[in-house]
Amino acid sequence: MKSFLFSPNARLRFERQWQSLRSLQRLSLISAGLVLAVTGCNREERPVATGSGSVKADDKPVSGIIISLQPLPPTTGPKATAPVFNGKFEFGEQANLHGGKYRVRFTALPSSLLSQVPPESSEGIIAPGQSIHPDYDVNSTETWELKPGEENTADFEVEFQ
Repeated sequence: MKSFLFSPNARLRFERQWQSLRSLQRLSLISAGLVLAVTGCNREERPVATGSGSVKADDKPVSGIIISLQPLPPTTGPKATAPVFNGKFEFGEQANLHGGKYRVRFTALPSSLLSQVPPESSEGIIAPGQSIHPDYDVNSTETWELKPGEENTADFEVEFQ
């Protein structure tokens, strides 16, 4: 009895399937190479910059506001925000900030969130409905230069209206 695997038709089907599989493997390798080329597999990783500091109003620590950093050209990378409680803020590595110059803005937390601030974080909490003076928010000209690998600290003063 003849084996099905060795029949001329079966052998031809097997060879075609094998060629298709080899073509698929080549296509996969080419695709993987293109993905690596496009995503920049040898692209240099940018060092991350971190920063921390304080925020005061009338020389007293402030709570219940947000500090925002927006990169100024040619600085690249994301913008970042951090809450300010008991006059302190911190931008850790998770903010993924690149070194460079950033515009600094301050915004008050909405009243609905102010009521949820725990007592231990409420030193200097702003009054509900109180807002940051536009010179420290939308019209801010304050800048901060962050340098990777260095301890970046800054102390800011804000005014309310």
